[in-house]
Amino acid sequence: LRVEPPQAAVYLDGKLLGSGREVSGAARPVALAAGPHRLEVLAPGREPQSQSLDILPGQTVEVAIALAPAAGP
Repeated sequence: LRVEPPQAAVYLDGKLLGSGREVSGAARPVALAAGPHRLEVLAPGREPQSQSLDILPGQTVEVAIALAPAAGP
């Protein structure tokens, strides 16, 4: 899992997973049970992103999310 910016909040299935800094390049990958999951990334001044994941048993998935600057007022 790679997330930009580093201060972004990363949520998995509605629960805070950590900051972009904490989850990006973690020494150990995030282990998920097989089935559907929802990843959300939020940061002040950035457009939020969410992604649905459907994990198969034994599957490894790499996800990279870079939040774009928010549109003007």
